[in-house]
Parts: sequence; C-alpha cells; structure tokens
Amino acid sequence: MTQNIKPVESFRDGAVQAAVFEREVEGPKGNFTSKSVALQIGYKDKDGNWQNQKISIIKRNLDKITNVLNQASEYLTEEVGASSAELKDDSIGFSEGVM
Repeated sequence: MTQNIKPVESFRDGAVQAAVFEREVEGPKGNFTSKSVALQIGYKDKDGNWQNQKISIIKRNLDKITNVLNQASEYLTEEVGASSAELKDDSIGFSEGVM
C-alpha cells in the first residue's frame, strides 16, 4: 500500500515550487527522521502543453545546490549580461528534459 505523504511546508515563486518532506526511516543504527526537498519546475513543451520536472534533494546537499545555482546565476548575470528580470522570467521556454 502506497502512503500519500504530505509536505510539512511548501514554497512557490512563479513556476518553481519546493516542498519540504520528513519521514521516519529505520537505519542500521536505529530510527531517524529523514528530511528532503522536492523541487518542481513547470514549463511549456514545444506543443504548448504544461509539463513538470521534478527532483528530490536530501537535506545535506541543499547548501551545495544553493551555492552552485547562485554561481550559475552570477555567471549568467555578469558574464552573459542577462538582467535579473530575465533570470526571473517565468516565460522562459524550458526544453523538455532541461531543468
């Protein structure tokens, strides 16, 4: 039987949503609470249909992912000359399979 686990919190900015999940896990050294974030990005495919890309991130990788995304954003802003408005634009057409 599949359990429908609800997030303990969720956040949204345009087509991007993050949901925080907690679940009890039985490990070799006893039970513990596992925490993760499910990141979902909505986009329109080449036919104009809404699609979703999803990725689940465990807690210990959040700082690393945030750091790498900030570096990519800075690169796009400074090196490529994209404005902050362009980086926040929800109308950017994400290609299928690209997050």
